[in-house]
Parts: sequence; structure tokens; C-alpha cells
Amino acid sequence: MKFSYTLLLSVVSIVAAAPAAAPAAAPEDSKKYLALPLVPSLNKTSHLARRNEPYPGDLKFTGSHYDLYIEMGSDKQGVMVELDTGSSDLWVCQSNGAGDKGFNPETSNSAHNMGHNFSITYVDQTTYQGPFYQDTVSFGKDGNEASLHDFQFAVIPIQDKLAGLLGIGPVANEATPPAYPNFIQALKDQGLISSRAFSIYLNINEKFHDGSIVFGGIDKAKYKGELVALPVTDDVSFGVDIKSFTVNGKTIDTNEPASFDTGTTYLSLTQEFGDALFNELGTAKYNTDADAYLVDSKDGYDQPIKLNFDGTSVELSLMDMYRDNIVDDNGNSLGPGFYIYRSKNVNYLGDSFLKNLYCVYNYETNELSIAPAVYTDETNIVAI
Repeated sequence: MKFSYTLLLSVVSIVAAAPAAAPAAAPEDSKKYLALPLVPSLNKTSHLARRNEPYPGDLKFTGSHYDLYIEMGSDKQGVMVELDTGSSDLWVCQSNGAGDKGFNPETSNSAHNMGHNFSITYVDQTTYQGPFYQDTVSFGKDGNEASLHDFQFAVIPIQDKLAGLLGIGPVANEATPPAYPNFIQALKDQGLISSRAFSIYLNINEKFHDGSIVFGGIDKAKYKGELVALPVTDDVSFGVDIKSFTVNGKTIDTNEPASFDTGTTYLSLTQEFGDALFNELGTAKYNTDADAYLVDSKDGYDQPIKLNFDGTSVELSLMDMYRDNIVDDNGNSLGPGFYIYRSKNVNYLGDSFLKNLYCVYNYETNELSIAPAVYTDETNIVAI
């Protein structure tokens, strides 16, 4: 997701309606998938301001984002990159040695400067720019290694928040034209997976600490029940529609777009959706200096809210976002409220939402399938 801050969300459960057909599995003898571990990062300040400004107070969900280890160049320089389903480019910081956690194209014999630049602007108006390169990008271990050759990515100046970010969204969401085969497209083009699809398991169980991503496949051990396929209504953000929400026994129609986005730690809501929700709960007023809904007290807000999608519902609580004392940008205390940043056009549901779900993003069928996550170290992977 390119343009939003974040907010804490606690998913209570999924309430499934009649399940849609799960993504079709490929024949066993032709299956091609790539399973990789996702490492949760516990540094709350490491995210980009576009989606992850830290809020005052201790947040209950401590993992700020999920990282994937890759190696770049002929000399296999290791970089931990944040996994982001809401963007579509790989960029890494320029490394100059001395312990820098990025990539130095000067030391790779296979690096090729493509002669044009990458550029992306975030919500705080910070712009990251740098040249596009082509080089080898490798990933995996213990017999599950793979490489993309002549893969395109950007190298930007060192910054203090991330060593890099791997966007695996649709090609249509790339930040800088002309379009090129991004990570998920290149995996298929170079024969490493059978379909432009992936499934994500974030995991919140300390016993089974790492999450996982399966490119081109599904891990059937990581969810219960049936996968429910939601039709994608926005090809760029790979968004689905929140048809309505239910609170206090009353259902309010919304038809609001939502993106299931690993690059967002918590969530952000559009003005229309946020105002409609809080109007049903009480008399909250939004303060733009604090990015928060201010309330007289938390009474009446500690009840489950059901988000109704096309074919399934997800129950959530707002109380994880509540603070006894909201502080604005100038350090002024404003009293009790809920920190919620306003996004412009799309509601972004981040890691604190996704950690309770198993999600399958299928660019071939234009569907996003979800089911309740099962926290286990068992695996049962099939190709899509």
C-alpha cells in the first residue's frame, strides 16, 4: 500500500458463509511452487512513515513487519527486505560496506545499470529515488534455493528505516513506468512457479515463531475449514469490497474498498467508512492533528464489529486502538480516543488483521481467498 498510516486491529474470528471454490491445485507431477520463511521484525520504528507511524503507548501487536532474506549479485550480498503485498517493486538501499545492510552494485560483476530511475513518494511526502539495476536475486536454503536472473530492482540512498522492501503486488501497481516483470511475474516467467499466486501465513504463536509465504502454492496445514474466494474489485491494489459492517445488531451498507496489505502494520480507514462506523458506536469526533477519533470515554466501544465481505465475515474489536490520552502532533494531550489514520480511497487492513488469517492472492483468477489460520509447524503444500 502506497499512501496510508496504520492502526491496531484485533481479529476475533472469521464467520464464513457458504464457501466459494478454493484455488485449483495443479497436477502433482507438474507442481512448481517456492516456500520461504517470513521473519517477524520487532522494531516498531522501522516502518516507512507512509503506513507505520508509531503511536504513543505500548501496542499489543509487537511485530511491526515481516522480512524475507534474499541474496543479490554475483557476490551474494545478503539483505533482509520487508515483504509488502501493497506495492509492486523491489528496492534496496545502497551499501558502501562497513556493515551497511544493503546492496553495493560496485562489487557485483553481474550488476547492470539500466539507465533510468525509480521514484516513489510516500504519505509524508518523502520521496525515494535511485537507479534501476538488473542482477541476480537468490533466495531459499536447505535444498530449496532458487534464483531470478537479470531481475530488475532499484537501489536508493541509505535511509534509517529499512534495508529494502520487496513489493509483490500486481505489475499494474509498479511505481515508475515503463512496466516490467516484477517479482511474482518473474518467478513464473523464469519457470520457478506454475501460477502468479502466493499464500501468506504470518503466525502469532511464539512456539512457531516464523511465518511463511508459498509462491505458486497453498499450505493446507495452515488453515481450517474452507478457503472463501473474494472477488477482486481493484486490479491495482488487488482490493476487495467491504459490503457492510454490523454493530449493535444493525448492518450498515458500505461497499468500501479494502486492501489486505502486509506492508501496513495495523490499519487505516477512509473518512466515509470511519465516520460511518464511529457514528454507530457513539459521538466520536475526528481530530486531524492527532489522527484520532476523540471520545468522552471508552464505554460503548468495547463490542465486536463484523466486517461483511462477499461470502464471509470477519469479527474485530476496536479496543486495541484505544488510548486513555491521545497526543497530537504538537504534544498536546486531548483525552481518550482511538488512533485511526484516514486513508484517501482504500481501507488498508494490515498485519494485525492478517495474522489471524490464511490468505491466498491469485493474480491468475483475480481472487483473494481467506480462511482462519492454524498455528502449527506442520506443512502440506500443493501447487496452484
